[in-house]
Amino acid sequence: MAATAVRYLRSVGAPTSAGPVPVDPLPRPDLRAVAEGERAPVDPAEFRRVLGHFASGVTIVTAHDPGDREAQEGPAGFACQSFASLSLDPPLVAFMVARTSTTWPRIARAGSFCVNVLGAAQEALCRGFAVSGADKFAGVAYEAAPVTGSPLLDGVPAWIDCRIHAVHTGGDHLIVVGRGRLLADTTVRDLVREAGGDTVKVATQEPARLREVLAGPGVEITGRVGSEELQVSGVSARQIGLTAAEHGIPLFELTTKVVSLESAFMELTRDAVEYHGTTTTGTDRTGSVA
Repeated sequence: MAATAVRYLRSVGAPTSAGPVPVDPLPRPDLRAVAEGERAPVDPAEFRRVLGHFASGVTIVTAHDPGDREAQEGPAGFACQSFASLSLDPPLVAFMVARTSTTWPRIARAGSFCVNVLGAAQEALCRGFAVSGADKFAGVAYEAAPVTGSPLLDGVPAWIDCRIHAVHTGGDHLIVVGRGRLLADTTVRDLVREAGGDTVKVATQEPARLREVLAGPGVEITGRVGSEELQVSGVSARQIGLTAAEHGIPLFELTTKVVSLESAFMELTRDAVEYHGTTTTGTDRTGSVA
């Protein structure tokens, strides 16, 4: 269940409302493993061939580039095999990126990123993000990750929403360490569904009959006794309307509940997370107007 899959990664003393901070995309190395002019001990092609026997998972690292005077605001991302968990306390992950990468400076500008873990059936998605210079997000569905706003790709089986914690040099690559803020082993669709995102509100004079004709595997119907309103999940509004018409059951209302990813996250973690906000006007949890 998505409600048990979501993990809010909070540690003692960690700020809960500070925004991401841009980092230096190309930090200078303090130490060198190979002295200037020293011959490389291993042929690069052979090094790559041998290490190619080590199988690893594949991720897509994404960020929302805030842009600057030379670049427009927008999503950025690249396919990344060099990803690993680093620490449990604090919750840290790491990925490696070539110093020549054109995507990395955009992620560095954002100061945050989302690691989208790919499934076995997402080879085409991986190939699309492995190409340099193309519009990698063309035709790709995604939502803003709840904490950092980084692109959270639709359909990925797991994801980790991170702020950049540190950047270290490693030869011709950079080692980027991210502090996990939120992770889940569920798809965006499952997360939203668990928060009620596929619920349809139905009003009819014959709620008992409608319950009977809609009943089936995976369909959940709730409503107060004697009420004409029902909450139906597991079946689309279109299918409810067609079934009701087929059995001559009049409907007065047929409305699909719309839940954003952010709202779904807040709903599923409302008992464990304290939220902060100063610019949004609305009703708080105590019922007073902010």
